[in-house]
Amino acid sequence: MAHTIVIFGASGDLTSRKLIPALYQLDQKNRLPADTQVIGVSRSEFTDDAWRASLAESTQKFAARDFNEAAWSKFAQRVFYQPGDIGTPEDFTALDDRLRQLEGESAATRIYYLST
Repeated sequence: MAHTIVIFGASGDLTSRKLIPALYQLDQKNRLPADTQVIGVSRSEFTDDAWRASLAESTQKFAARDFNEAAWSKFAQRVFYQPGDIGTPEDFTALDDRLRQLEGESAATRIYYLST
């Protein structure tokens, strides 16, 4: 079964300093299921690649001992970004569309984390 972690407030400090480095380290220890994906949601405008690049920089800084470029690249393929404002109903529709696109027909379990 696939898993999706949705982080609201994803462009903030907690996500870049703690959440993503911790998920990356879990992945390195094979403690994060391989079919787990992460989608960040925040008002900031990022593309998937721009957010991944920003997270790579912060993860390298805050998980320096465990950082490996090849391992990060593999992990980052499962990390996505969806711009959205928690106060805008249309943004939830866009998020739902994106989740359906990423998860496909699988019955994914979802964890919602509000880092606001």
